[in-house]
Amino acid sequence: MIRKSCNCRNSRCLKLYCECFSSGLYCERCNCTNCSNSVESADERQEAVEAVLDRNLIAFRPKIASNNIGRIFFDGRHNKAVASLDFSLHSV
Repeated sequence: MIRKSCNCRNSRCLKLYCECFSSGLYCERCNCTNCSNSVESADERQEAVEAVLDRNLIAFRPKIASNNIGRIFFDGRHNKAVASLDFSLHSV
């Protein structure tokens, strides 16, 4: 797996648009500023992970999956589309 490095400036690498954070990895050799996605900031990072998962249970799953996870079958589509469909069924 090729690891990308992030360039975050204001999010402290604790938002899903940080490539490292959304992949479930700590920042290493990145170009970010004021990073909190590190071992040294583990408590703050854990709080951010829990806050994201409170809003979106599948936030840290791979963006494209091809196996059966729980009761939802991912067939190579983006998880966001499948999650939106699943959410709309429950909100009726």
